[in-house]
Amino acid sequence: MEPREEQVKEVPGPMPPEVKEKPVQKYTEKLEAKLKEWTAQIESLRAKAKGAEMDVRIKYSREIGKLEEKKAVLEKGLRELKKSSDETWEAVKSGTEKAMSDFRQALEGTLSKFKKRK
Repeated sequence: MEPREEQVKEVPGPMPPEVKEKPVQKYTEKLEAKLKEWTAQIESLRAKAKGAEMDVRIKYSREIGKLEEKKAVLEKGLRELKKSSDETWEAVKSGTEKAMSDFRQALEGTLSKFKKRK
């Protein structure tokens, strides 16, 4: 008996278009990664603050609280970006970038204060 050659059947209808990653999707993924990194840094600061003397701990808690507020603004911007359309995401992005810049500056300042205290 000879082996039978099977024919591959074509699926009717047009081929689906290539799935392309939208710019907003790439941007939000990068922002989410940065937020995870920054959240870890805040948690590290929080752990260091717990080991400090009471007066220093209070100062650090205030600084961390300010960071948390700025982070919340940034997270809100991220949520808005995810909901934005292709046409409007650039406008939303500019506000989010401002929030990101504010947060980054505050985080760097707080990290600097913590390092000086060592």
